[in-house]
Amino acid sequence: MAKHGTRSCYVLGCREAACVEANAAYERDRRWDKYHPKVFKLREMSPTEVAWLAGLMEGEGSFIVMRVAATERQKARIRVRLSLQMTDQDVVQRVADTVGLGNVHAHPRQQDHHKDTYVWTISRMKPVVELVRLLLPLMGSRRTDQINAMLAAVDEAGGPARRQRRHGISKYQYDGCRCETCASAKAAANARRYAAVV
Repeated sequence: MAKHGTRSCYVLGCREAACVEANAAYERDRRWDKYHPKVFKLREMSPTEVAWLAGLMEGEGSFIVMRVAATERQKARIRVRLSLQMTDQDVVQRVADTVGLGNVHAHPRQQDHHKDTYVWTISRMKPVVELVRLLLPLMGSRRTDQINAMLAAVDEAGGPARRQRRHGISKYQYDGCRCETCASAKAAANARRYAAVV
């Protein structure tokens, strides 16, 4: 039997005040996580780590800019991506650990005499821009041209997108706004949500 004052007790059908409050607290925390997703920030790297990463990206890296055509719902935009592909899984994983962001995927061999390869990719615009600016002074002329073209495309597109919310939406208050309009919107949203269980 679940203990009173816990969400599990509420889930089993208990509507005592302590259990209702425990469930409400759980829902608040769940929504906080939903509206405050993980912050994608680069790990702080030493000059040696930046130089090591620049050497790998010079030889095995890709600096990609993709232009996405406009649709009925969205305007034309760009996407940027950095990737590194090698047959050494430990080196690729070390790149991901050094940067602190990105995903590592295995690519099976295409032919019997080939080896399996491992690919690290990062495609969030803000950290990509920050990372290429760190690497830029250490790159050769060909990679420098690619990075400059990427940065020019990002600037032309208006820079990394920023999430914008407007006042009077309950989600806005989770971003830290405590104005009267947002507070009343939040209170109204909670009243609708918990009317059935209180």
